[in-house]
Amino acid sequence: MVVIGGLGTMVGPLGGALLVYVASEFLRDFGNYQLVVFSFLVIIFARFFRQGLWGILFKGVWLRDDAGRSTRP
Repeated sequence: MVVIGGLGTMVGPLGGALLVYVASEFLRDFGNYQLVVFSFLVIIFARFFRQGLWGILFKGVWLRDDAGRSTRP
């Protein structure tokens, strides 16, 4: 949950927990395949998206203006 949501903030792990809970409810009918899906997600996020979903949203949406330029100083 923390790896998928993002480390370093309180919102990231809470969002990750919500996502994992909702996804596990949708994947309940598939049995043990839900563990495979979550394992795959953790591997992908740990390898490519080290800041988790919160980091992706924060960097990708809120730090860009309308022209797509970064608003960081």
